[in-house]
Amino acid sequence: RYKEIFKIKDDKEFQDKLFNQLRKDYSLENTNFGYTVKKLSNGEKGYFNPYGKPTFSTSSDGGTNIDLAANTCFGFDERLSRTSLFKTMVHEMNHAKQFELCCRTNWQEAIMPSRTKLLNTELVKELKEKGYDIEKLVSESLENHIGKMPKNDIAKGSKEYELGMKYIENNKNYIVSDKDPIGYRKQLVEAESYEVEDNMAKTLDYFLPIWRIF
Repeated sequence: RYKEIFKIKDDKEFQDKLFNQLRKDYSLENTNFGYTVKKLSNGEKGYFNPYGKPTFSTSSDGGTNIDLAANTCFGFDERLSRTSLFKTMVHEMNHAKQFELCCRTNWQEAIMPSRTKLLNTELVKELKEKGYDIEKLVSESLENHIGKMPKNDIAKGSKEYELGMKYIENNKNYIVSDKDPIGYRKQLVEAESYEVEDNMAKTLDYFLPIWRIF
């Protein structure tokens, strides 16, 4: 499948097919996750942010909705070569799969970092001052945004549950690369995603010429 995708000449078609195939292979077809390709800064190759940047709109009944941009969940640097884009998409999609397990383990805890960040935005503070039930509005928006992702359906005490709780704890205490490059690479969510990225990159050797650009 990937061999055929790499034969596509049009860059946008290649990116779409690659992203959709990875989402299928990670069993994330029921999510609302989308992606953008743009110029990133500070050497960043890509990122996964489940909820994107919030915007606000007025509903038909005069209320206020928080719109979470699904197409900004994934971002990738437009300067990446095709092989680098492949590896980066694999890496970030693995973070999405980790997030799914977090939601299936403990939905309330899984969304806490994003919920806290959203509640602290200036626009949300303004709505709160106007008397809106922000706590309910934010929780509903976060839940609706990720699509038909299962929530709290893993048995407590199982190996999956224990792993999900480790992911949740890691995300709450996430180590950024700028502050601690070594700690960043060693933390669970990143160590695992880099391992998956490296293993998937080996598949390219089966169908791409030896002179391919990394």
